[in-house]
Amino acid sequence: MFDEIDMITNQISSLITDEKPLIVIDASNVAMRHGKNSFFSVKGIQVVVEYWQKNGHKVVCFLPDYLFSHDQVNLKKKLSQLNIKEFKAS
Repeated sequence: MFDEIDMITNQISSLITDEKPLIVIDASNVAMRHGKNSFFSVKGIQVVVEYWQKNGHKVVCFLPDYLFSHDQVNLKKKLSQLNIKEFKAS
């Protein structure tokens, strides 16, 4: 009987993890809100990403494709310089 209880307890324990949830950020909206809807603020993205990473979460940022056009190459460089490792075009 105790063996069965141990087996069930081990199965339940394996299902429960201490991993924190993945944080998904709509980086375009964050940047515009941080820029008070007047300009795209990369700093706003940095603040949000650093906050969640500091608290032990993995972070993924989504940006629309048009932000990766030739006119916006600087944006991609700035994000890279801010050590935002994962960002994806939506």
